[in-house]
Amino acid sequence: MVPSPPSASPPLLALRLPISADPRDWALVLEAADIAFQWGQEADGSRLILVPADEAERAAAQLSDWMAENAALPSLPPAARYRGGAWLGLGWALALLLFFAVTGDARPDSRWLATGRAEAGLILGGQPWRTVTALTLHADLSHVLANAIAGGLLTVAVASALGPGLAFLAILLSGLGGNWLTAFLRPVAGSSIGASTAVFGAVGLLAGLALDRRRRAGWAGERLWLPVLAGMGLLALLGTDPQTDVLAHSLGLVAGIPLGACFGLVERHWGRRGGQWAAASLGLLLVVSSWLAATAAS
Repeated sequence: MVPSPPSASPPLLALRLPISADPRDWALVLEAADIAFQWGQEADGSRLILVPADEAERAAAQLSDWMAENAALPSLPPAARYRGGAWLGLGWALALLLFFAVTGDARPDSRWLATGRAEAGLILGGQPWRTVTALTLHADLSHVLANAIAGGLLTVAVASALGPGLAFLAILLSGLGGNWLTAFLRPVAGSSIGASTAVFGAVGLLAGLALDRRRRAGWAGERLWLPVLAGMGLLALLGTDPQTDVLAHSLGLVAGIPLGACFGLVERHWGRRGGQWAAASLGLLLVVSSWLAATAAS
């Protein structure tokens, strides 16, 4: 037998990248279309993508369609970025742990539990402060550690967008709102404790902030609502354990979404230092006054 000569490589045609193009995006488009390519470079340093000649027309069409689709998508307004988020996250975690060191486990005979738990009948019967005090009580060490860690991390993210003072107040209000909604929807004898309502409220805040940015950019349809769907996915992944208060988690998320959109507006007008201190002071006052009211009523 006579060995056959090796087949010649197909000729390649060059596609020039626009200056503003990200080569990684073009590579992903061609990979998704199953078009082989190589990288090249011109003498002036411009990047080229080399594709087989018989695929050049299809490659150019795929890339043109991708550029047209993304050019039509409005750009998002910049997200605010503040310092101090790490300190707020650390403060959140330490505050929960220190309060737990004082109150201890939520035993049936615990005076703290009787005074501060979010009991639906009592909340609707004239003790609204329980929507706040319940956020500071935890069943045991594993309960408070989970909320300290998860809440601390999410607090950093919210504070990066809103600033530490506004973030603290927004997360507190989302937890309060979640407990209030829960009181309306669960049996009169139902009760709950824990900061997890506020933790999932922080997830809702992030979704609401992203939703507000996309709305202001003119986005619509599924692209607009994607952050809300992502928040719901995170709730399904982390907040639906049968041993947890699924209703409170869900309603914390529900309360956080509109609050995120509202606080996005607040941040644009009062996000400076004075507004941050005022919001932090209001949040601290809300916690202290709630426990004072609970103590006076017990």
